[in-house]
Amino acid sequence: MDYQCIIVYTVINISPPRLAGPAEELTGGCITWFKNRIKRAIALYLEAIKLTPNNGIMHGNLACMYYKQGLLDLAIKTYRRAIELQPNFPDAYCNLANALKEKGNVTEAEQCYNAALSLCPSHVDTLNNLGNVKREQGNIKEAIRLYDKALEVFPNFAAAHSNLASLFQQQGKLPEALIHYKQAINIQPRFADAYSNMGNTLREMKDVAGALVCFKKAIQINPSFADAHCNLGSIYKDVEDIRDLKVIEYKRALKGSIESDLIEVSVKEINIPSINTDTFTDDRQTQISVDGVMIQNGLSMDKIDKAVANGEKIFDNIVFTSRKQYGLPNDAVVYCNFNQLYKTDPRTMEMWVHILKEVPNSVLWLLSFPEEGEPHIQKYATILGLPPGRIKFSKIACKEEHVRRGQIADICLDTPLCNGHTTTMDILWGGTPVVTLPGETLASRVAASQLYALGCPELIANSRKEYQELAIKLGNNVEYRQYMQAKVSLARMNSTLFDCDKYVIKMERLYEKMWQRYEQGEATDHIQTL
Repeated sequence: MDYQCIIVYTVINISPPRLAGPAEELTGGCITWFKNRIKRAIALYLEAIKLTPNNGIMHGNLACMYYKQGLLDLAIKTYRRAIELQPNFPDAYCNLANALKEKGNVTEAEQCYNAALSLCPSHVDTLNNLGNVKREQGNIKEAIRLYDKALEVFPNFAAAHSNLASLFQQQGKLPEALIHYKQAINIQPRFADAYSNMGNTLREMKDVAGALVCFKKAIQINPSFADAHCNLGSIYKDVEDIRDLKVIEYKRALKGSIESDLIEVSVKEINIPSINTDTFTDDRQTQISVDGVMIQNGLSMDKIDKAVANGEKIFDNIVFTSRKQYGLPNDAVVYCNFNQLYKTDPRTMEMWVHILKEVPNSVLWLLSFPEEGEPHIQKYATILGLPPGRIKFSKIACKEEHVRRGQIADICLDTPLCNGHTTTMDILWGGTPVVTLPGETLASRVAASQLYALGCPELIANSRKEYQELAIKLGNNVEYRQYMQAKVSLARMNSTLFDCDKYVIKMERLYEKMWQRYEQGEATDHIQTL
């Protein structure tokens, strides 16, 4: 209500008598905005613009409403109109740049940010947002200058503190990062992103207890914060005593839920390799237990009635059903793999080193996860004759940055022993080809299933020799690599792999059919039609 009073007072007092009506309309629009009634606010701003069509501020505020609703094209058009009416309008330039950047037009967005700064060199939002652009372009020095300038103008700018901290974290300057995360949180106590990122920093500093507190606080502030949940789960997975306690609690709660809800079909679909997933089938609590498509534990569990897979390989009881800021050279072919290092066995390293030797201007980009594995990888690569500097490591990142990393790589080399599962989905969604070599276990065949569903079976090798030849061809043949990148990017929208609606519908039909067969006393068999 205080904000509303300030707006009413400001609008009425700055408006000449002849604009009393429009002022009331503008006031109504502002008040409605603070009530988050966006559609009604848009209607009121449109009424105000009818009365004063040449008011740039009103057009700018209307554009903000469109932007808030995700109507980017309409927001961009309205911001441009606001700038036409009021050329010396730094807020409009900054907001237009935000919308353009979100649309992917980074070059024009950068021009608009610079225009805003030419009008107002101390415009803190523009300094911060342009810093983000420079950071994403790998211009770390300029990004730091812009963040520092924003904080010089406005020391209590929480977002700039958090962004500067994140940049320091990427550079390995963890104490500096921690200082700025703490400042961001002191300024904005409910800054969930800052808590989660500070948790990652503390975890890198081996302060697991501190990281745990941060992740829990982030989730308390934002219960739907997926990255914080993932980071918290990762700590539970890595710290044995905490993990055991939580798994026991989870099993107890799950068993009670199954019994009380009378669940008849349970689906075991977890991508945490070190946690025992027998939870879903303990004590035969359900009539039918189904092994999902992301399990890494194989097909040997005797408590699983059925398993879901694609039609590429069938076992007896399977039902049918899928890349400067990182220190990478701009002119190199970048191979990547963002799986945990436990999936990389000596035979896989031997193939990767051979590929790097055959593609001279190439590097391999891996995750330092766990970081204890990094020196062993580098040591074995040296033993195999690979010159230093050909393998690059980065720390783990949040989901959004993880997907962006995949986009700046040229080719992903899958781990044959245990494929990337959700990781492969992220890489493919970024439009980067994945070369895989399926083995005999389910965990080694997931990527092949995903590539079949994507419509790119040519990326599936049948032997170690074929895996190496395919990866080398993609590295040395620019036209073929660009062709496969374009094919993967296009297939994302046209294939069944990312068609979530169809996937859900068919899975529901599958469960219904499984239940029908069970009720009718039919023996376990393949279900090929739904």
